[in-house]
Amino acid sequence: ESALLDHLRQAPPAIVLQHVREGAFTGAPGLVMHAGHQAFLGWPEHEKLWRGQRADIDLRANEVRRFYRGELLDSREWLIKNRIEHVLWLKGDNSVPTAFAGIQGMIGPDYEWRELYVVGEFRVGLWSRRR
Repeated sequence: ESALLDHLRQAPPAIVLQHVREGAFTGAPGLVMHAGHQAFLGWPEHEKLWRGQRADIDLRANEVRRFYRGELLDSREWLIKNRIEHVLWLKGDNSVPTAFAGIQGMIGPDYEWRELYVVGEFRVGLWSRRR
């Protein structure tokens, strides 16, 4: 993850998507914040507490989960609508075997994949919006 952190630190500040699997007290989205970027989603349970239990936070968390499972059919449009410039794909994101290929197929026209580590179908890297 240090190569990913270095890469992000050199990029202009942007909104970055990192998979937040739990409601609170996890490492995500620490990588994004340590690199000086804005996380698309923080810890959902804390976000709800700090923002008056807004319903859109659960909606956003569910969209992120669906995205990382490869189930968000409008992924490309969703990323662009939410002004997400970079999408992280870390070791834990490899748990759904078909998700990577599905996501790549949906967002590939607008987001370029940068692979930092690969062994077979196991990948770590990020997508960055093409300009």
